[in-house]
Order: sequence, then C-alpha cells, then structure tokens
Amino acid sequence: MKSAKLIIMFMLVSASTALLSTCSTVTPYGSYGNWSDEVRPLGPVSYCGGGCNRSGEGSIWSLSLTQPPSEATVHEALARKTASQYSVPQSEVVLKNVNVTLSTEIDGTVRGWTATADAGRSRAQDK
Repeated sequence: MKSAKLIIMFMLVSASTALLSTCSTVTPYGSYGNWSDEVRPLGPVSYCGGGCNRSGEGSIWSLSLTQPPSEATVHEALARKTASQYSVPQSEVVLKNVNVTLSTEIDGTVRGWTATADAGRSRAQDK
C-alpha cells in the first residue's frame, strides 16, 4: 500500500514537472525595411522579451502569452535596440535574418522569447 502511494506521488510530480518544463523553437520572421546596396551593415543585434535577466530588456518575470509575439512587436524591439546599441536613428534601421526563439511550455504557453537579426543603417540618408 505504501509503495502504491509512492508510485502515485512520483507520477504526479513527474507530470507536474513535464507540464512546467519549457521547449525552445526557432521561428524566422520577415525583414524590417528594404535591405539593399544602400544599406551599411552594422552588425548583429538581439533582444530578450520575458524571463530575461538582461538590464533594460524584457522582464525578469516569465510571460504567459497564448501566441508568439507579432512581427511588429519583434521588429520594434530590435529596431529600438539597434538604435541604442549602434547610436543611429531608429528611422534609419534596417533588419534582415530576423529569427525568434520561443521558450514555451508543453501546452504552448509562451514564457519568453529572444529575437536576433543582422542590423544595418540605410545609406539613403547619407546622400
């Protein structure tokens, strides 16, 4: 009887742990702006949204989103970070190779996301 209770307790703990564990998936997002010969590459940029320990980014608390962040949300965060990181006007930022890594629970709840991209500055402003 005691061993049956232990087995049931073990199963409940295992099930709870499985539900709370996170999975990571990488999703490509579209470019931001028109990356052409008129763009001066700046370098890589990343932004962490939700469950981050980086100063000034996202939140230290996990999110509870029912769906991934929108493309506009990701682009805005990356463009703002690029402007700050490379000291360029946000209106001149161009992004390509935008990818978002989602941290999700088994049920699909998004607990956090990290976006990465190649950043550039439009040279059209230089003319």
